[in-house]
Amino acid sequence: PPNFAQLLHTMQQLSHSAIPYKNNWLVPFKTKLVPVSAREVAYFAIRNGLVTLTTLAEQEYPFDQPLDELESQVDPQLFFRANRQFLLTRASIVELESYFNGRLLVHLRPPAREEVVVSKLRVADLKRWLSEG
Repeated sequence: PPNFAQLLHTMQQLSHSAIPYKNNWLVPFKTKLVPVSAREVAYFAIRNGLVTLTTLAEQEYPFDQPLDELESQVDPQLFFRANRQFLLTRASIVELESYFNGRLLVHLRPPAREEVVVSKLRVADLKRWLSEG
């Protein structure tokens, strides 16, 4: 007889691998549209209610998509939601520093204008994500 638990596990793996993640964006810059790939992104951030995309090459672009929506479209192996303001890539993380009350301060390259603080509840997830990648 078929092993239903194993069959279910296999089906879940296949369904997860079939998700087409968003890997490229066309972002407005002055009068042009600039193609940016997921591998070029350092982080997405919310500043003054507006989302910006910052590249590893230190270019910053306005972005017209909410961070929550964006988070659901990107590969969770490449992007981590640090808090309500930041969606980070591994390549942007320089180091983690202990912060107050069990939280972590994340140092980025290029540096963010604001401190990037990960809550105590998300610290284990961040460490796991960094070590498994």
